[in-house]
Amino acid sequence: LWELWEAAYEDGDYERAATFAEQRHKALAELYDENPWLNSWAQAGDVTTLARELTAWASTDETDDVVALYGDLEDGSWQIDLAVYELIVSGSPEEALPSAHPAVQSLGLYRETLLEDEYIAYLEDLGELVEAAFEDGAVFTNQDHSHQFFSVEREQLQSGQEVVIFVIDGLRFDLAHLLAEELRSNTETSTVVTEQPWVGTLPSETAFGKAALTPGNKFNFGIRLTDDEELIPIRNGQEISNYWRQNILENDGWTYITKSKGQSGWGDSRVIYYYDDIDELGHKNLDDFEALFADRITSIATEIEDKLTQGEWDTAYVVTDHGFVSLPIGTKLRSEPEPSGANTVSRRFAAGQELGDQNAGIRLESDSPVRYIQDKTTIDVLTDPKTQFQNQGHGDVRYLHGGALPQEFVLNFLRIEQD
Repeated sequence: LWELWEAAYEDGDYERAATFAEQRHKALAELYDENPWLNSWAQAGDVTTLARELTAWASTDETDDVVALYGDLEDGSWQIDLAVYELIVSGSPEEALPSAHPAVQSLGLYRETLLEDEYIAYLEDLGELVEAAFEDGAVFTNQDHSHQFFSVEREQLQSGQEVVIFVIDGLRFDLAHLLAEELRSNTETSTVVTEQPWVGTLPSETAFGKAALTPGNKFNFGIRLTDDEELIPIRNGQEISNYWRQNILENDGWTYITKSKGQSGWGDSRVIYYYDDIDELGHKNLDDFEALFADRITSIATEIEDKLTQGEWDTAYVVTDHGFVSLPIGTKLRSEPEPSGANTVSRRFAAGQELGDQNAGIRLESDSPVRYIQDKTTIDVLTDPKTQFQNQGHGDVRYLHGGALPQEFVLNFLRIEQD
């Protein structure tokens, strides 16, 4: 049976291969709750799904609307990231099989080829599309941007409405979709969950992404260098630090709650709740963070459901500051030279008043398509998934953000309403 699946897979007949894997997994699931055979056939299905998605990507027509290409809810290539996530979470089940089983020899090789070769090539393709879109000046033209959130949703967010906003740091597009599915699957709550693609800030960093999600006119948000040559986010001329973000929200009538600093205030009518676990997890648990994410998404869904049942909210939102690139274990990063004139350098971006020669990636300035870069501020943002700027002290890094791949800045916001 495994050899039949393998033959179909090798022939590129992914529909047939998927049918083999599904039928065999279903038959085993009727007999067992958990065993290596069951898990290996489940992963055969995951391998087939990812191979099919990557094959479809290879035949995709090029477009300068890279946001729609990645973030289309029905057909977007974000589904490749979801398939990669599912495959990595399922581990290496063939290692527990008897040595004579053919999956012991083949399954790991298929997984390795997809993750370490074909998925990296897909990420590099996306980076090239972003660069081409910026060169054409046609990127982000008809998209909602995260710094416009309070303006776009003004009617629902105005005083008098019962609203809660969950700000989940580092919630990538595909993980937001998994969260939406978790919320939809709860039969005890009568809610409608809708998903909406948004464009996050560039650079795709927490400091700028969270600052963007503050009240104020959409034209009053910006990123600029200070006189001390520090790159900062601003609204209405004021730097948005953690302190000022809380101050701005509270002055606008919001109760500001964080997971780490106490949770009083859930009885108020307009609540904004900051949940930082995913971003912290990505930075601290690089070897196994996908598996940890699997449990974390479920726990976040449970917490959201618990909060929603405590209050009579008209509407709830789940928003985020940035996504991330998740590289396979063992991926080695290349170091790009820091641009001459750079005053602020992170793994995925460098900023200054007058940077030197263009590095790999894109250049953001006051006349760039993102529109919120202030005068005398120039930012180089990397698009190649395997590059970082030199002298950053990061070795075997799997969790990256700050750059300009769609995984980093194309976001999925959820709206939750009572049915």
